[in-house]
Amino acid sequence: TFLCEKGDTPSSIPNDNWRLPEEALLVGVGAVGNGAVWVLGRSPAQGAIHLIDHERLELSNLQRYALAARDDDGRPKVEIAAPFFVGGLKCTPNQTTWADFIEKRGHEWQHVLVAVDSAADRRSVQATLPRWIANAWTQPGDLGLSVHDRFDGNGACLACLYLPTETEPNEDELVAGALAIPQLVDEVRTLLHTANGVGRPFLEAVADGLQLPLEEVLRYEGRSVRELYVEGICGGGLIPLGMIGLPRQELHVPLAHQSALAGVLLAASLLGRAVGKTIDTTMTTRIDVARPLGDFLTQPTLKAHTGLCICEDQDYVRAYQAKFGIASKA
Repeated sequence: TFLCEKGDTPSSIPNDNWRLPEEALLVGVGAVGNGAVWVLGRSPAQGAIHLIDHERLELSNLQRYALAARDDDGRPKVEIAAPFFVGGLKCTPNQTTWADFIEKRGHEWQHVLVAVDSAADRRSVQATLPRWIANAWTQPGDLGLSVHDRFDGNGACLACLYLPTETEPNEDELVAGALAIPQLVDEVRTLLHTANGVGRPFLEAVADGLQLPLEEVLRYEGRSVRELYVEGICGGGLIPLGMIGLPRQELHVPLAHQSALAGVLLAASLLGRAVGKTIDTTMTTRIDVARPLGDFLTQPTLKAHTGLCICEDQDYVRAYQAKFGIASKA
């Protein structure tokens, strides 16, 4: 986890007196964030870290959360994770969104760990220009870690990795498609907005679209369409997670240990920083947990050079350099 490659950690790396010189942030305390907290909470590092997540644990995700128990259903994610900091790092839980946290606490943060679900949330973190970012993810086929040393260098910034390349479906379209009721996208949009419970006619259409017995779908009667989507599709309550073609790739739930390992790598990147590990450019690590460990897991990642990313905008670059009092690499 120190090298992000096969091989032992060099013997010159100290095993004690680890210290974070500035407060760190962990944005997102879901399945990947749980893996990171599992490591950071037991590490000998000294310092302080803020946990930032506005959501509560949903039962359908419990199997991927390394720190949560059945009784934690419905509890704030940051409150579940905070008691696991039993080492030298002092933890402050913040049940809030990234935008609200930044508005209240300012944006001059040196080290930010990113464990969120969406590309938009990742771009939002990068837009506030932290000095150093590490980002972990899971997806069908692999898990990964990207470490971004300097926004103004040659390496890709976090936003570079998540630039849209085509028109993406709206949430209502995504949910309607997953439930096999594209003809009811307007009704889905309204239900997402109002959080009203779904009725029998709606569930009859879902059962028909997914080709399921009506009695299996009727147990969601009166519940919100988001619960139907999260538990029935993402959580496998209606559609077996291995069913070919369903759900769409974006909806697949990663393997439990896939999320945990991504979190371990994320935490290790911060601890490596604490003992003086530096990189010259953005480095990206990818691991396929369904195959033998490869020989070349980590590679440099350069900017997109499309002219579309904020790291190619000189106003952003100058703001980053002025914020931290650093000179241009050029």
